[in-house]
Amino acid sequence: MSGIALSEFITDWDSVTTGDGVYVVSSQKLLATCAAGQGTGRSFAVKYLPVSGGEFITFTFTARATSGKGIGSIDYRSSSRSPEDQIEINSKSWREYSISIAVPYDHNNQTHYVSVICGVMNEDAGIVEIADLRINVKDGSRNPLNCVASALINVSRIGGSITPAINPNFHYCGIKALALSGSVLTVTIPTSPSLVNSNMRPIFFAQLTTENLLGWQLKVGEYNQATGTVDIVFVNPSGAAADPNTGLATNAGMFISFMAVGI
Repeated sequence: MSGIALSEFITDWDSVTTGDGVYVVSSQKLLATCAAGQGTGRSFAVKYLPVSGGEFITFTFTARATSGKGIGSIDYRSSSRSPEDQIEINSKSWREYSISIAVPYDHNNQTHYVSVICGVMNEDAGIVEIADLRINVKDGSRNPLNCVASALINVSRIGGSITPAINPNFHYCGIKALALSGSVLTVTIPTSPSLVNSNMRPIFFAQLTTENLLGWQLKVGEYNQATGTVDIVFVNPSGAAADPNTGLATNAGMFISFMAVGI
């Protein structure tokens, strides 16, 4: 059983309110109060997960209902909610709740994903307090942080121009394509429709080695979750975006350490 990369802070989760729903985070950021009227609003915390067939997902949380009731839910879904398992928050005392689902073995990661929800939904009226939201995935392969893509990218000016390439002597994974146009290196990594949801976008790191172009920097720019492309911009010592061909001598080169990590 391995945990998804979450801290005890409720702010690691997205919040959703509609209608008369109210969502308030405590000053310590350890709990949230969700309130809504029956049929008139929603207020809940949510986390979206990419999943694989056969994974066993457990959602555990602490909660109490100061008025009415709420729910905790794991939804296996495409576009609309489809609760696979949910539990009612109905105790006025703090209590630990836990629910689990198994992802179908015929899971299609191009159409389906999992959302984990905790709070007050349309069918209920209530005020609930939620805290210590935890997700565990049992399959023996998931780590708290997943390396979506990584590589040491060779940027050498051979024959007057640069053709970026992966250095095969170092660990690499998930790089589908590389392209340099002016000051922008575009890296294409794996993607799926589930990545358009909140908190599903990877975090990117890019750094130049020190062989050449001292004083230059890299800035990670636009990420297109639909195509899986991320732009990395070369910035010269003056702070302007610049083509690295203008700074490298012929047959000179350096490397870019690149990594994309997510849940």
